[in-house]
Amino acid sequence: MTKVFNAIYVKNREKIIIVVFSLYCILIALGMLDISGWNDTYNIVLYILKLSILLFLLIYFITDVIKRKIKLSPIFIILFIFIFINFIITRNVNLLLLLYFSLILKDVNKKKLVNYLSLIISLFLFILFFLFLFGIVQSKLDHRVEGTFRLMIGFKNSVYPSILLFYIILMRFFVSNGKLPFFEKIYILIFTILFFIFTNTRSTFILSMLVLLLSVLLEFKFFEAFLKKISDFLKRKVVCNIVSLIPVFITVLMIILIIIYNLNLPYADVINSILSRRLEFANETFSQYGITLFGSYFSSGYAGVDIAYLNIILSVGVINAIIILFAYYKAIKYFINKNNIILTIILGFIIIDSIINSDLISYNYNVFSIFIFEILLNVFSFNELKEDKEILTKNNTIQEKITIIIPVYNGEKYIKRCLDSILSNKVDLKIIAINDASTDRSLEILNEYREKIEIINIKKNQGASNARNIGLSMVETKYVAFVDIDDYVEPNMYQTMLDAIIKDDSDVCVCEYNEVIENNNEIVNSKYKFDRNCFNKEESLKKYLTDKISPALWDKMFKTEVVKNLKFNKDLVVGEDILFVLKVFLKIDKLSTVSQKLYNYIQQGNSIMHTLSNKYLQFGEILKCLTKEENKVLEENFADEFEYFKTELITRSIHSISVNTNKTNINLARGMLKSICSKDNLKNIIKNEYTQKTIKLECMIIKIFGVNMHLFLMPIYKWIRSTKTRND
Repeated sequence: MTKVFNAIYVKNREKIIIVVFSLYCILIALGMLDISGWNDTYNIVLYILKLSILLFLLIYFITDVIKRKIKLSPIFIILFIFIFINFIITRNVNLLLLLYFSLILKDVNKKKLVNYLSLIISLFLFILFFLFLFGIVQSKLDHRVEGTFRLMIGFKNSVYPSILLFYIILMRFFVSNGKLPFFEKIYILIFTILFFIFTNTRSTFILSMLVLLLSVLLEFKFFEAFLKKISDFLKRKVVCNIVSLIPVFITVLMIILIIIYNLNLPYADVINSILSRRLEFANETFSQYGITLFGSYFSSGYAGVDIAYLNIILSVGVINAIIILFAYYKAIKYFINKNNIILTIILGFIIIDSIINSDLISYNYNVFSIFIFEILLNVFSFNELKEDKEILTKNNTIQEKITIIIPVYNGEKYIKRCLDSILSNKVDLKIIAINDASTDRSLEILNEYREKIEIINIKKNQGASNARNIGLSMVETKYVAFVDIDDYVEPNMYQTMLDAIIKDDSDVCVCEYNEVIENNNEIVNSKYKFDRNCFNKEESLKKYLTDKISPALWDKMFKTEVVKNLKFNKDLVVGEDILFVLKVFLKIDKLSTVSQKLYNYIQQGNSIMHTLSNKYLQFGEILKCLTKEENKVLEENFADEFEYFKTELITRSIHSISVNTNKTNINLARGMLKSICSKDNLKNIIKNEYTQKTIKLECMIIKIFGVNMHLFLMPIYKWIRSTKTRND
């Protein structure tokens, strides 16, 4: 029986959680309905169902603690006590349910959850609306203070349907990463206008239209670039702190305005009128119920306190209100620093809406409250999963074996530096060096390390791809990485990447690297820059296809299960790493990035990458090595990015030929460049929106003046690039 339960628990955990959460949200939505004649009975039934969910979650949470070995910190226990006191006093289960859901939904795919929930709530709302249109659902008129009339469309409050629609729009905005499909824009626009006509809720109408406008603007690259600049501005420490404190500032301001109104100070009536008499209502409610530490029980409800965040002070008390405000502060900072512009925008809309319509965490319809509380839990490390934290040694080094694969061919000058740098890492490593029939002392030097590494000796030289394939076939550890024998790594490389890949539960981790000039050991910064971040499959593949992530192997750590069944193409002498990494990115779900420069890539004159050869024309052959299924995925889902990837392969050929041209091989270089610099190729490179301006300029010069002028200007191009990388 226990085995059956464990199997169901492990296999269906995410589905169970999503179904339960969706059921809870449906109950909340049903609780908004005005069921004439039996509202009291109806509310009691709904309350019992919510209590049942609470009990289920409590049992489920205890199961989670036991099965997943969750360690609860003292701070979490204190937080739980505060929220539980609120539940006892107010009889409101929502805040307690929010805490449970934030814990249990921690490892659930958020886009999957929000997508599923948005579809269910949309179906609920649209069915109700059509029933209203056909007269099946009767609707009362809500006579507002200012004289306007609003239809309730079967709800207890006339603003409920518009607010529900607004949060559906926010959910779809999140799921589509800000770019709503055209048909969704159309039907959302239609229903937004219809709901405004019937309910006259101006604020949510304006906010909904703004979300739609943003979704349209995000289709344009200039607006994405504009948002990137805003994101960079928000990441400034002072700006980030100020923006993150906006909910606190507004709450304090509202309290001050209440005091001004209560004391009948100058302009108090004017401000109250501007706020549709909300100060008057709030003052009456505060006078009746007072301010408590853990909230008050309202047997008949309380009227008019839908201004800013005063609701939370009344409903959950001062202490829990502070916790909620702190959760928002941390969530805003987190999303800004993580460059998650979509969730930052969504939080902005929630803050604006909550000023007008509701409290800060609208338990009734705001699924993003889960995100906010989850950030709070992460900040305090309330739940540390032992399954995510490997056994620690005395010096706190994570013990999770990594295999390092090193192809070796005539690397006698570099072997000791390379191996010593890898062995300086304090992680449990398995190093496999594959000697690819070296003709120098490479094997002899490798044998000096035979007690620390595993050596495979190949008697016939077959290339780096074959050597790496042999290494991959021998991997038995959870993670694998690659190193070129002439390069070297930093002492903390694998520790840093391992920490990131375990924390994010990602499939690949990428780091920054230095380019080291062999002749003078000058360090040149690479063009690839990262923040500590985690990206989903779509974001990762887009970044790779548009050259925001390098095609190299050695700046990455892979989960073995992702690469185990892949092979390096032995027919490609150059570009085999580009193809391999592309196939990996087509398989992964998550990618981690770290901001440290952990790898040192040596630029030397005698490697295959720095000698002019007809092999450079083979970059274009990479595309022929993709399967039909892989091509279909790229063409259908990443058309623009894949088109750039194709042109980037051509520019790689042009660049590789050009930088390795000298007086002795210039005629060969001219012929190679002419063979790839066709008018169509150059046109595609120039018109592509992702192509860098300097590359566009080079291609325009080739197109107008020919390859001879391009080669003549190469020293200037080299100087510009070297100056830029040094300045960076």
